[in-house]
Amino acid sequence: MVTFARPSHTTGAPQLFDGRYRLLAEVGKGNFSRVFRAEDVYTDRLVAVKLLRQSGLAANMRGTARQNFRREAAILVHLCHERIPRLYEASLGGSQWYLVLDYIDGETLENYLKRRADPLPLHEVLAIGIQICDVLGYLHGHRPPLKFRDLKPANIMRKHNGELMLIDFGLACPFQLGRIDAVTLGTPGYAAPEQYANQWGQGASTLQSDIYSLGVILHQILSGEPPGNKTLQELFTFSDLSGKTVPSLAELVTSMLKPEPEQRVKHIQEVQARLQTISAQTLFDPSKEYAIR
Repeated sequence: MVTFARPSHTTGAPQLFDGRYRLLAEVGKGNFSRVFRAEDVYTDRLVAVKLLRQSGLAANMRGTARQNFRREAAILVHLCHERIPRLYEASLGGSQWYLVLDYIDGETLENYLKRRADPLPLHEVLAIGIQICDVLGYLHGHRPPLKFRDLKPANIMRKHNGELMLIDFGLACPFQLGRIDAVTLGTPGYAAPEQYANQWGQGASTLQSDIYSLGVILHQILSGEPPGNKTLQELFTFSDLSGKTVPSLAELVTSMLKPEPEQRVKHIQEVQARLQTISAQTLFDPSKEYAIR
């Protein structure tokens, strides 16, 4: 149940959130937040209002949720990229915490992939990879470099025209060489081995961790095997992509999924360049239009 920080002063008008935003519909929900499509009555702009869910959370979880909200606001205020939603306003105190962001008319890549019964055309797979590389390249090239740490289809929005945007920066942070994360971060199946603070890794996420996560997404699209269906023992094992796509793409994805960060492709810009080369090589070859499962 949404509570309103301040009522509208317009007699007979629908109640406004914080006196400014008319909530139109709930469009998303996470462990710590709810997202609404809303109208900014000051500007007539459609926005997304992301509300922190505090009721029903244990005290330690409320602290984590607030930390993620603060981190997301602190990161977004310094970013300007066409594939990252703009932050218009943040309220990080009191009983009602919220962020006001660009509204993205579309669906998550996760939902899009679930709706698709057939394999995606190769050109679309490559376009997805190239677009994600584009925004990761911006983050990794930032000063200081930023690692996203939770790349997965649920955190990628797909507009109706196929353009992608990265959302939910609650785990993003500056990269510092040798820095150890206090706890395991990321989503099981998409998180790289080094992100686990246990027998698999030291909780030391790197820029190569994002490359691994993108490799998981591309493997999922090409193979039709969501990593969420794996057991704990199978978490870092992947089926052979031979015969499921062109050899050059299978080789690239396999190299992105190496368990040791230093064994992977070193920079996201190299991943993007190789995807663009594959795209150019297959552009006029109808036999390579569709991935094979």
